[in-house]
Amino acid sequence: MCLLHRSAPGFAARKGVDMNHWSAIHRHSLAWLQPTAIDAITADVSVEWRDSVADWVRLARPFVIRRRCPDDQAGAIPLGLSLPLSQGKQRIALAVRSSDIIRRMPPPALHEVIGGVDSDFRIPLERLLQGAEAIGTTFRVFGSLASQWLTDEQYQSPESDIDLLAAPEDLGRLYAIIELLTDWERETGRKADGEIFFPGGQAVAWRELAQATSPMLLIKTDSEVYLEKSSVLLNQLSQLAEEHVA
Repeated sequence: MCLLHRSAPGFAARKGVDMNHWSAIHRHSLAWLQPTAIDAITADVSVEWRDSVADWVRLARPFVIRRRCPDDQAGAIPLGLSLPLSQGKQRIALAVRSSDIIRRMPPPALHEVIGGVDSDFRIPLERLLQGAEAIGTTFRVFGSLASQWLTDEQYQSPESDIDLLAAPEDLGRLYAIIELLTDWERETGRKADGEIFFPGGQAVAWRELAQATSPMLLIKTDSEVYLEKSSVLLNQLSQLAEEHVA
């Protein structure tokens, strides 16, 4: 079963679903930590990376909410940190108390980060942004491009792709996003990875939706990875659209 088909033009821009999703703490959200809690924050971090984590907090740089692991302490907020290229892009996992978080926000939107991208990549990204605006969709950015924008450190290489998140509000918008990304990759030669968030909080790789040959999809949530019928997710969008009409 392939979910991709030609979509109708003329979508009106509506950001309610995007902001509703990010009003709570989800994977990929950003979190800034309390400097006075550094000792507690780094207590369970490997000794070799403890200083790096402490410096990150002192520099007021954000951590990223990650998926909860079975061995994470109950009630703790699971975080991740990816160090820049100069430090080998080492990935560090930690978990903190909710009281250690002093600020949080969604991943940056594509229009926010695009100004800091080198010109070779900026031109195709501007084209992608124009396409997103035309279908009324907000793309949010995570991964190396977001980290580079947030820290002014070097994360991207000339071969880097872009990691995107989107939360469509109806089936038409979902199909339009898939079509946009498929066409953009083909026409620019660049690669876009990322996930589509559904109203129930589940996420699916957009490419899996575009290339689906099975009724089952690999689902990621804030705490689980499992298989689910595609019809369950698509019904969520149908119901959401009905609620908007009602």
